[in-house]
Amino acid sequence: MIHPERLTRHEPFRDYKTLSDTCRHLEQEYGLAVDRGMEQAKRDRLREKAAAIEAQTGQESFEGYAKRHREHILKALETARDWQSFHEALKAIGVSITPHGNGLAIKDTHGNHAVKASAVDRALSMKKLESRFGEYRPYRSLRPVQELSRYQAVPLHRSPERGELYVRFRQGIEERKARLEAVKEREDAALAAVRRQWTDKRREIESMAIAKKNRRNLLALSPKHEAEAMAKARLAPQLEREAVRRDVPFTAWNGFLRLEAGKGNEIALAILRSRKETVEPEREPEPPVKDWSRHGMEQFYIRATQAEKERTLLEREDISAKGKRQLQAFLRMERIAGEWKAQGYDLGAIAWRVDGKGVVIFTLASGGSIRDAGKEVFYSGHDDKAREVARLYAGLKWGRNVAVEKGRILFHQAPELRQKQAKDQGWSR
Repeated sequence: MIHPERLTRHEPFRDYKTLSDTCRHLEQEYGLAVDRGMEQAKRDRLREKAAAIEAQTGQESFEGYAKRHREHILKALETARDWQSFHEALKAIGVSITPHGNGLAIKDTHGNHAVKASAVDRALSMKKLESRFGEYRPYRSLRPVQELSRYQAVPLHRSPERGELYVRFRQGIEERKARLEAVKEREDAALAAVRRQWTDKRREIESMAIAKKNRRNLLALSPKHEAEAMAKARLAPQLEREAVRRDVPFTAWNGFLRLEAGKGNEIALAILRSRKETVEPEREPEPPVKDWSRHGMEQFYIRATQAEKERTLLEREDISAKGKRQLQAFLRMERIAGEWKAQGYDLGAIAWRVDGKGVVIFTLASGGSIRDAGKEVFYSGHDDKAREVARLYAGLKWGRNVAVEKGRILFHQAPELRQKQAKDQGWSR
């Protein structure tokens, strides 16, 4: 960059904010779509703890909920006349603002969640609010306030098919909570009974007409016996808790989806992959419709031969019946393993699992891995067997519409099909 007057070379230092502000100004001046920019991205960025909660559970954190309603809060701040009217506006979205330490915190009125007020927006700092409304005053329940929304830790996935699964998830969570609370109540009752029993025994010992030394020894032993009885009383509830955790083995939405995907639920796998965009459940690719009048009889023989191969593959004993209820991803890998074994090449035991982002991970006995992320298939570049298996896997998934790169294989639609879709949609040249 050359200075317009001195004609010297100028290297701006850390001019990111200046450039971002200039871009926003030009966008508004010329009526362009306003980009989020650095400031907006920084405002929307979650703190480390909230981001970890959302990544691990797949559900909205309280900080994410508060930032999602930031426009409502700032609009209420503009129209509020005093602390009471501001409190009422916040109560409409199920939150409150209270002093915490040297500043303010936004809290969930229906739970124990809280977030630093200035982390939601700088305009909510203690100094700025007190300069506007005066010294902080708590909320006074003068009139009923209609609640428009509240924090409920909703799923972050965008799939429209999540409704039925989310109902099952909530039912499972409620059942787990109810059963664990019932176990806790029975445990508390049993422990209280043990404490009362040994309190009565100590009183009985103190009133016994025996030597003082013997009485002292019995009283010294009573806590040991009480601790033993308490441990035995805790044992049965612990076994009940383990039974509840086996029956309902998930505590978060992500865990429920991973469990369902492991059982072969394609919709659950698609929801796991829909954090950023909607993803359709995987289905077996339909064979292309051909005009058989343009082909000779040899095409029928080829098709008949292929059908015979598929039937033979399904009749083989090395493919489990349980595999038919698994994910399409597992079926593809099982088919590849069966074909290799029929040719005399044994892939060995193949472990598989589904991670929190909906990636199906296969680990070969050779140490290599294949990762099916939906629109991409990754493989271990150092393992020749993993690379070959990944290519066969992608072929079963997408047919010939693949693009092979180093370490991954992408879905690559045939040019003629893309042109046909563009023509159907009316935007082709």
